[in-house]
Amino acid sequence: MRRPSRRFKVAALACVLLQAALTAAPAQEGAKMKAQSKAADERPFFCNLAALDAAQRKHHRELTARLRESVEEVRELTDGYGFRLAADTARLTMVAEWVTLERLCCPFFAFQIEVASDGQPLWLRITGRDGVKAFMESEFGIK
Repeated sequence: MRRPSRRFKVAALACVLLQAALTAAPAQEGAKMKAQSKAADERPFFCNLAALDAAQRKHHRELTARLRESVEEVRELTDGYGFRLAADTARLTMVAEWVTLERLCCPFFAFQIEVASDGQPLWLRITGRDGVKAFMESEFGIK
């Protein structure tokens, strides 16, 4: 009987190592995702104004001013704030347009737009990870 050649031994060892790596990959990937998630939670909040071109920044400022004037009520949430506005078509369009721009420069915010039936108000909820509420209070002048 012939003894396995050196190439065969190397190939067999490579297969064993590859299998071990593939078996461990999901656990390592999970640990990597947790580490990335933790790192994301620790990143400071800052608005990336470079995400908007000059025309978008100007339009964003205009929408922000109009949005502030339209807010009828502010409600504190555990992880952010809710803003009540009239649910007419113009305000809904304005809110959607503002969210479209805001999420480009402030990707750490989560947005929810709720429009109920029968003339109920529109609610814009802005939430996020730990610390986003304090950031909003500082940047939006809430409280």
